[in-house]
Amino acid sequence: MNKQRRNRQFQDLQGSFLYIIRHITERFGRLVIAFLAFVVVAFAAWWGISHAWPQTVTEIAQNSFSGQATPQATAPQLSMASTPQATSTNAPTQVPNSTLALTPTRASPVPTPTLETPAPPVAVKAFSVVATAGWKDIEVSVKQGERVRIQYVSGTWSDGITPSQDGSGGPNAVMCVIDICPMRNYPEGMLVGRIGNRIFAIGNDLSFVSALAGTLQVRMNDSDQGSGDNSGEIQIQITVSDQP
Repeated sequence: MNKQRRNRQFQDLQGSFLYIIRHITERFGRLVIAFLAFVVVAFAAWWGISHAWPQTVTEIAQNSFSGQATPQATAPQLSMASTPQATSTNAPTQVPNSTLALTPTRASPVPTPTLETPAPPVAVKAFSVVATAGWKDIEVSVKQGERVRIQYVSGTWSDGITPSQDGSGGPNAVMCVIDICPMRNYPEGMLVGRIGNRIFAIGNDLSFVSALAGTLQVRMNDSDQGSGDNSGEIQIQITVSDQP
C-alpha cells in the first residue's frame, strides 16, 4: 500500500517537473536559442582569431593592448644606384675645379709702399785746436735742440807744466784754481767749449743736446796770460745732427 502511494507521488512529481520544463521551454525557448547561437558565434570567432587569422593580426592586437606602436609595413628597398640621396644643407658641397677657375675672386689689396723716413742730416767736421790760441771760432752753427758730439781724435799739447796731454788734460794735470781760467777747478790743458755765454768742459768725448743756438767755440782750459808757454795741438771731430 505504501509502495503504491510512493510510486504515485513520484509520478505526480515527475509530471509536475515535465510540465514546468515544457512551460519554460514554450515561454523562454527563443531566448535560449538566441543565447546558444551567440555562444556558438563567439566560440567560432575566438577560434578564428587564435588559429585561422594571420599572425600579424594577433601581434597587432597584442601591441594595441600593451600600448606599443603598430609596426608599419616596410616598403621594398630600392638599390642605392637608383635612389637619389638627399644632401644635407650643412655638409660642404664639392665644387668642380672648372667651376672654381671661373669663379671671380676679390683681388688682394696692393700693399702701400712704406716711405722710409730720410735720416736726419749730419754734419761732421774735423778741426785742429792750437794750445796757444784763445777761443777759436770753428764756424759750426748749432741750433737749439740739436745733438752735438765733440771727440778727441789725435795729437798732444801742453799747458807748460804737464807735457804731452790729450783733450782730458792728462791724469797728472794741474787744477786751475784762478778765475782767469775759462773753467775754474778743472784741469789745465783740458779741452773746453762755448756756445753763446755758456762754457762747458769737453775732455776727450762729449755728447749733448744744445739748449742754446749759436756758434760753437773751443780752446784749452788756460788763461790768456799763461798761454805763452803752451805748446802743441790736438785734432777733434764735431758731429751735429737734428736727432736729439
